[in-house]
Parts: sequence; structure tokens; C-alpha cells
Amino acid sequence: MLGNTNEIISQKLSFLTSQYKDLDLTSSQKDFIKLLFIVFRDTPCLAQNKCSINRVYRKSDSSQKPLLYCYFDLNELGEIFYYLDDNSNSFVQMSKEEFDKNFDCYIKDLRQSKGKKPWEKENTNGKKVQNNTSLDRSDV
Repeated sequence: MLGNTNEIISQKLSFLTSQYKDLDLTSSQKDFIKLLFIVFRDTPCLAQNKCSINRVYRKSDSSQKPLLYCYFDLNELGEIFYYLDDNSNSFVQMSKEEFDKNFDCYIKDLRQSKGKKPWEKENTNGKKVQNNTSLDRSDV
């Protein structure tokens, strides 16, 4: 069952972006985030708080344009990241390492989560395993 979970997630994301291909999904992110939560509500990792759907920005983007991302912790399959590419208007899958290297969370989102990124895990001492900094963007 878990082996198919990543395929199901990928198919759902592809289907959604194909259905809304004429819309600029990057500009209607709040509504699209709500839709994604509805679509993935039956996904086991969402029910176990091992899923996050929110916004990030490219570390290389000085304007910090918000991009939609989906994170899934699929236990044996590991952590899978997708971001909504603003050029192709489709989701791109990448590894955790690639995602951490290229994207960061907004300060506002980090404040709401007490400084912890959704994909950060705590070690046995209760401290974050990763600690990357983010720049503030007040309009996000």
C-alpha cells in the first residue's frame, strides 16, 4: 500500500494541475492550498501530521515570491517534497536535500510553528536536527 502512496500523490497533483491549467495557480495559492487539503484528507500521512501544504520561497529569489509546496513523510519511502513551479504551473518532485538547498520558509510561518519547519525532526534532546534561517516578508 505504501509503495503506491507516492504514485497516488503524484497522480493527484498532476490531475489537479491539469484541471486548473488555465489558472495561475501561484497567484491563487490560498484557495489551492484548501483544495489540496481536501484532496489529500484521506492520505494516511496527512492524518498523522506527517504532511504539510504551505508556501516557501527560493533562497535565490531576493523578492521571496511565494511558491506552493507539499511535503509528505511516507515512513518507509521517506520524505517527499513537491513544489509548484511557477513557470510550468505543475508540481515538481525533489529530495529533501534538494528542497532544503533551494527553498526556505517565511519568518511568519516559522513563528506560527515555534521556529520549526514542518519537515524538521527533533532529536532525543528535543532540539531540531536542522536549523536554517529565513528572511522576513511582511506581505506573505
